[in-house]
Amino acid sequence: MSFAHTIGGTTYCFADVRTLLAKASPLSSSDAMAWPATNEPVRAGTG
Repeated sequence: MSFAHTIGGTTYCFADVRTLLAKASPLSSSDAMAWPATNEPVRAGTG
């Protein structure tokens, strides 16, 4: 089951509850250390 919500004209879509909760949690130092391996921007609390 997917989840989507629009805030200020931006729609955030998540494949499932696990993904939504993982992206909703605050940025941690381990997230910042793992960033180089992902090659994606580090985003705090957004999906």
